[in-house]
Amino acid sequence: MADMTSSNDSDSDIKKLPVNTDEIQIEKLAVNTDDNDLTVQSKKVRIQTASYLAITLWVILAVVVVAHIAATIWISIDPDWYLKPSLTGSIDINSIEPETLNKLIELQKLQKESLASANTILNESAKTIYTFLGTLVTGVTGYYFTKVEEKGD
Repeated sequence: MADMTSSNDSDSDIKKLPVNTDEIQIEKLAVNTDDNDLTVQSKKVRIQTASYLAITLWVILAVVVVAHIAATIWISIDPDWYLKPSLTGSIDINSIEPETLNKLIELQKLQKESLASANTILNESAKTIYTFLGTLVTGVTGYYFTKVEEKGD
């Protein structure tokens, strides 16, 4: 029975202990400091992510521009040197039947028209890509600079 009274006495002693409010305030300050560290860390992560994304998007935009220019130049060059109809070379044009010659000439015209329409399609597609990608690159870059400015404050 002595054991039970001693345990009851210790429980009542705990209840009677005064609460130290200074310790509670120190704990709150410690929590606030950790929150500030998390905020600083999250800002750093946001800035790093925005910078990597902006750099990547600028590189993608540059690759798209270069590919568009290269494709336009390739399509715009006089196609006679790479379409290679049978009218050139060591073949004597006079030995070809007129029907076959007309078919070859018609085929060459169709190929040139196809290249012209391909150039039109390429330019229309590029307009759409530039509109989307340019807006995206501008937005991400603006976000990056905004976050860097906020970090400076």
